Amino acid sequence: MAKRADPHTTVLRELLVRYLDAWTPGVLRSHRRATYIEAGHGDFAAQALRVFGEFADRLTGHELDVVLLHATAPDVDVPEGLSLRTVEDDEDLTVTGPMLAHLDAGGALDEPAVWRLVTKLAPGKAREVLLTLAPASAAEVTDYRTRLRDAGLADAVAVELADDEGTARLALEQGKAALE
Repeated sequence: MAKRADPHTTVLRELLVRYLDAWTPGVLRSHRRATYIEAGHGDFAAQALRVFGEFADRLTGHELDVVLLHATAPDVDVPEGLSLRTVEDDEDLTVTGPMLAHLDAGGALDEPAVWRLVTKLAPGKAREVLLTLAPASAAEVTDYRTRLRDAGLADAVAVELADDEGTARLALEQGKAALE
């Protein structure tokens, strides 16, 4: 009998794909250079590259940098105009211009590392993050929103994902695409 896929991963993958579907055309329309950072688990990087491939005709004249934190590059075609690199040490990560980061506490990063990256990456124009965290109380979600706001990310949406067994994950999104 095949093992059932983790329902949280399935929903998070769909959430990420939809976020990228909204984010990518906007960033390609208004900026010459942008960065997507993936620090999740599973096949999130491959899914992101597939979404970017759907916009290959719009990549001409733009630079879209895809950075994989603590991960190897998936075996997929990389469209022209898109660069793909891996970074093992968070301290080596630098970003200029607009950015979207998918940071999963419980994947390649633990929660303190996620918050260090949010603080490091958030300052600047057009910065957005999608965080996946352990379940949280209402007070903790309020604290998370305050931390995001203090980092320079004003708007946030929190979604708690629960499966049939009662296991939960928290997804926090910040940015214009989250609010559409």
